[in-house]
Amino acid sequence: ITFVNSYSVTLATKVQNVFTAAKLLAILVIVAGGIYKLAQGNTQYLATGFTGSTNKLGDVATAIYSCLWAYAGWNNLNNVTEELKEPAINLPRAIMIALPTVTLCYMLVNVSYLAVMSPDQLLASETVAVVYGHALLGTAGKLVMILAVVLSTFGAANGSAFTAARWVIPRLGAWE
Repeated sequence: ITFVNSYSVTLATKVQNVFTAAKLLAILVIVAGGIYKLAQGNTQYLATGFTGSTNKLGDVATAIYSCLWAYAGWNNLNNVTEELKEPAINLPRAIMIALPTVTLCYMLVNVSYLAVMSPDQLLASETVAVVYGHALLGTAGKLVMILAVVLSTFGAANGSAFTAARWVIPRLGAWE
């Protein structure tokens, strides 16, 4: 990741686009599987999915904090603003498109999980997508989801490296 980002901004951008597409494809597979299961009538876990949930402020705050990384793109985008064409137009546009899209993806993925897995299975799993893939498609689904998680993680790390370099490097002089 460091080599790619050091070698070429264009290459790093292309790598990011490929891994973002892979992540969206994985989300599409998860959502399609959920729609398929819902069409078969698997709604029993959706009806009880939030049973036992809490509305304690501390627990809600912890849940919100835990998911902030998923939405970090809006903040990372600020680090590359000077590289955007027409940033006054494209930065707000990117944020207004990205946040609802990420929110919709997360909602659809969670509905899909509950169309296939019980809340107890979700809570017991360290890798929900992998367990979901196995429950939906057997070993092949498990392998597909493992690959999807790896690709997604690599893409997230590449995005962070791409944007962090634009924030850290200009400030290095201040540390000397």
